[in-house]
Amino acid sequence: MNLRQRKFADQIRDILATHLSHGGVPDADLSSVMITRAKVTPDLQIATIYFRLFSEGSVDKALAAFALHKGQLRKLLGSKLISRRVPDIRFFYDEAQDQADLVESLLHKINTEK
Repeated sequence: MNLRQRKFADQIRDILATHLSHGGVPDADLSSVMITRAKVTPDLQIATIYFRLFSEGSVDKALAAFALHKGQLRKLLGSKLISRRVPDIRFFYDEAQDQADLVESLLHKINTEK
């Protein structure tokens, strides 16, 4: 990802994270959501947003809530971003931490079995 993409993705991540953390979307399924990272395509037309849940919540419910409020969030980005076009946003659960925890537990298990 080049510098332009990275800056644009960081802007999108910051805008959405701030909006959600301040209760900008009145949806209980999004109250425990944390935006972890964002990626954009080289043409800046598609933004992929990754999220995690603070508490025990349903990923499926959070994805459904994001789908429901997608238009509102794109409108927010349109008002905050300095860009001709607002990218289409797609939301995915960030499994990186889960995978890191799994690797850590496997390494711990290997060390204890020695």
